[in-house]
Amino acid sequence: MKLLFATPCQMVIQDAENQIGHTLIAVFHDFGVIVPAEAEVPPNALLPKEWAIFSKWQLTSPDEADQTYKLLLEVFWPDGSLLVKQDTIVSVTKKDVMAFITRNNGFPMGQNGIVRIVMSLYVGDKLAHDPVTLEVRVTVTKGLPTSQ
Repeated sequence: MKLLFATPCQMVIQDAENQIGHTLIAVFHDFGVIVPAEAEVPPNALLPKEWAIFSKWQLTSPDEADQTYKLLLEVFWPDGSLLVKQDTIVSVTKKDVMAFITRNNGFPMGQNGIVRIVMSLYVGDKLAHDPVTLEVRVTVTKGLPTSQ
């Protein structure tokens, strides 16, 4: 199994009718939020925003076909604590490639630093690819002008 591409983004649009691919909207690696100077931002604050993690994989041998794959996704706060853990299952059916779209509600903004995203691909209980880590730098800045 070979990872072709993986990234966090705002949204993924899939052309299910024509099956010609995916459109990624607002791919990001840095995420900045400006809040009012007097705002108290708790360390577990989530920005009410949908976002997604997209990954595309290619099969490298015939024995990888006709399998059901599970992508385990773990997202960690900058302090290392777990924010979310979820899995997505897909069966390989076309062109020896597969894509995973993991949608999330609430982007982590309570801590400045690196949000780590770890993806582990499995066939059954067996690891099919070494874990892949993506990183997004989150910066919360105080100083948004208050309305008069």
